[in-house]
Amino acid sequence: MGQRYSVIKAVTKPLALAAMTACGLAAMSPAIAGPVINIDKDTFLWLGLYGRESFTAQEASAPGGSWSKDFATEEGRLLMYLQAMKFGEKGIISYELDIDTQNGSSGPTNVKVLDNYIQFEVNDYAKFWVGRFVPPCDRASMEAPAYTYAFDFPLMTAWQIAYSNIRDNTAAFWGQVEGGQYKYYFALSNGRRDQVNQSDDLKYWFRFSADFLDPEPGYYPSSSYDGAKKIANVGVSYSYQKDGAGNVGLAGPGIVTSKTFKEFAIDYRYEALDNILGGGGIIDSEGGWYDYDIDHATDTSGYLLQGHGYFVTAGYAFPKKFGIGKLEPVIGYEQFWRANTNAVGLQGKQQRFEAGLQYLIKGHDIRIDTFWYRLEQDAVGTTPSSGVNGIKMLFVLYL
Repeated sequence: MGQRYSVIKAVTKPLALAAMTACGLAAMSPAIAGPVINIDKDTFLWLGLYGRESFTAQEASAPGGSWSKDFATEEGRLLMYLQAMKFGEKGIISYELDIDTQNGSSGPTNVKVLDNYIQFEVNDYAKFWVGRFVPPCDRASMEAPAYTYAFDFPLMTAWQIAYSNIRDNTAAFWGQVEGGQYKYYFALSNGRRDQVNQSDDLKYWFRFSADFLDPEPGYYPSSSYDGAKKIANVGVSYSYQKDGAGNVGLAGPGIVTSKTFKEFAIDYRYEALDNILGGGGIIDSEGGWYDYDIDHATDTSGYLLQGHGYFVTAGYAFPKKFGIGKLEPVIGYEQFWRANTNAVGLQGKQQRFEAGLQYLIKGHDIRIDTFWYRLEQDAVGTTPSSGVNGIKMLFVLYL
């Protein structure tokens, strides 16, 4: 039930790849997930813990040019969801607070508030959230890659993780039809907030998703149901911010160049019991196509790129137990075409292939992942093409 969380982890020098957290506690039933403190018949507090440890080795990434070798405590998280009151037939007022610690492979531990928001929900069709949380965007960002068969976050959305872990101060209106068979979202958030955005323009978010098999109730989708549901989901998302991209000083001292940011994405997820080979295995597949438009600006935030790309992953969870867990082999492939016509250094195709094995001890809530990946970058200007291999092991536990 905890497949809604993940974490930042940079794994390559060419580009920070990451996985992010998307807390969907309000969509979960406290009766079946984690300890609950009942205050009265309409008020309760749900508590959760999440930890992620890793070991990463990457080719030619050590200071001396050899393989790097790093252990990291990537995440330690305390999750709290409070239902404050009920009103009417389905109305609730609730609050969520998530505290996160990160310390990487070395250095001091950083403690911060990850999510902090209030939920006003009149019924299934009219829900209003305000505070700091993940705005409605692509499925990969709204679910939790740390709890899916995807090992690291897709190249296409790495910038979203780099920018404040994709959280933002947001006001969102959303609703669901037929118990989550169809969901619609509209949100406003701060978005880019620096000298580039001289007019303090807000960022607009839109999303619609449809499930053609079992419904997925709640704001956030889950990244794995471990066979409890049959999922065939398609989603479309769009975000827009005037003066959401650009730079300061590149055209001259103190000169601000502002451009409009636009993102469009189509994504899917399929998960169901295997009816072809039989025996109770689970078929997994997920992917998405993305397009980013910043009018070919050279963006000085360090986050945004012009371009488009896609990713696809596939896995098969075998039904037979090996010891205390089950095995799920997973493969994934992605490409991203950087297309900034004004900057040679921000052009060229990036691609990543990964393959590995998950050991599912308690579904995706307690698991060990071991995988190999290769990241390649096409030649750009005088910079030759490059490729790097990496090996990573993840230890994930959610309670």
